[in-house]
Amino acid sequence: MATQTLSLSQPVGNRSAVVCTLARQKAVKQQLRAQGLKLAQFSSRDIHIWADAFLEAHRQELIEQAREMVSSSSELRKLYEREQHQLRAKLRTNAQEENGPKSTVQMSGAK
Repeated sequence: MATQTLSLSQPVGNRSAVVCTLARQKAVKQQLRAQGLKLAQFSSRDIHIWADAFLEAHRQELIEQAREMVSSSSELRKLYEREQHQLRAKLRTNAQEENGPKSTVQMSGAK
């Protein structure tokens, strides 16, 4: 069965937690594999620091690879689309709050 690759919409706010998480995971696995090491040999704190540094140095390449993974996986694509839907809803809510009435009516207790 052939895998269908779909293009992803531009992430809201130019960020996607799904894509960034996949990129970070890929970064750590690539580094460890290249050195013949295993993930279980390191604390999660060390892995997190290592992943951040590697992701920063190779951001564009890793983000592109992660986006390809999301495009070709129906489960990851659903997660990505749900995330983007929630972000758009939050942006709409924030925009409505910012564009709402600026003045407030003060009620006095005078008769």
